[in-house]
Amino acid sequence: MPQLVSVKKLLSKNLTVAPEDLADYYQQVAEYIRDTIAAKVESAVQAEKSRIVQREQAVRAKESQLNGQEAELQEWHETLNTRENRLKNHDDVYAENTRLKQRLETVGMHVGSILGIQNASMNRGKVLRAVESASSMATFQKALAEQKLSQEVNRRNGPGG
Repeated sequence: MPQLVSVKKLLSKNLTVAPEDLADYYQQVAEYIRDTIAAKVESAVQAEKSRIVQREQAVRAKESQLNGQEAELQEWHETLNTRENRLKNHDDVYAENTRLKQRLETVGMHVGSILGIQNASMNRGKVLRAVESASSMATFQKALAEQKLSQEVNRRNGPGG
């Protein structure tokens, strides 16, 4: 802080201070405030700005990291949903195939018993596969033989019927 050396001397001698000396003192104080205190304030402001910029960069880096993790989690979630849907679809298809197989066996037993096949209850759809592949009675009988099913023809299904 500037000091009035000449003013101190005058004050120590109990003399009054001249207005010019006071004006000079005020000018020195104003310069001190402008130069020293303003520089300290500017330095403190710059330090605070720097600290805020560093914090903002740290926040951006953390946000970027979290966005990456969130994207990975979202991708994993979609993968799990796809797998769950595939498994659900697989279970549905398996259940439908089981129902169709049971229906084929039931229809095969009925068709086998209508045709007079002895082991109709054990044919598990072989009769239907034979019917499907045959275009005539001869090819049907050949297909039954290939399926290893014995046939006992009823009277109404005899050679003339």
